[in-house]
Amino acid sequence: MSHVSALLTAKNLVMVLVAIIGSLFFGASLSTSVGSEALGSALWLTICAGLGWAALIPALVQISRIPLHEILTDCLVSICFGEAVLAVGAVMNWTHLVSGIPANALIVLCSNIVMAGVLAARLQRRAFPVWKTLIVWILVLDGVGALAFWLLGFLLQWSGR
Repeated sequence: MSHVSALLTAKNLVMVLVAIIGSLFFGASLSTSVGSEALGSALWLTICAGLGWAALIPALVQISRIPLHEILTDCLVSICFGEAVLAVGAVMNWTHLVSGIPANALIVLCSNIVMAGVLAARLQRRAFPVWKTLIVWILVLDGVGALAFWLLGFLLQWSGR
């Protein structure tokens, strides 16, 4: 199996779609909970999350020396678990069971904890220490995601949106 075909399996492509659609779904649900514009919130959340993952995956490959196709699959599996949490949060937003920024920040935090735990467990099976996964997670994924969130928010405010 070539490197490209190892990355582009049907399973991985489905998990990429789950990641994109799940982030868009939760982001759009914020419009009912925090009063934001649905499409803008959905895109903002999806872009920031995507940038965090785009930084995390090569960082993990470099640090762990685990092949890219294995890291990618492990990351996509963890994303799917996190998207399940966000899907529940989206339903809670749309049914008005929760509202406001604190409740949604807690939903995102729960999703983040679930994803980090799943990824750490999967990489531990490949002899990569849990503590290293969590440090790289916090510094790279959370760091880049937060920076992108802040920067995109700044740019949107600056542009008058």
